[in-house]
Amino acid sequence: MMEIVGECTRNNLCVDCDNTECARAGDIAQDCPKYHCDDPIGDCSKCEFMKKYQAEMRAHYQREKEKDGRTN
Repeated sequence: MMEIVGECTRNNLCVDCDNTECARAGDIAQDCPKYHCDDPIGDCSKCEFMKKYQAEMRAHYQREKEKDGRTN
């Protein structure tokens, strides 16, 4: 697998990404905006902050798609 290096220009979360050339695609931890994890469990899939953050970002990306007239 080739890892893409640099800034991602796709308007989606890493966890939702299907880019097979990116090593971060599908990785929920890559989406976390926090510098240090404050979740005592350390499991991003169970983190309440990440659940809320994902919902907000998915809604944001959907609004951007609708604004630009994109369907996917």
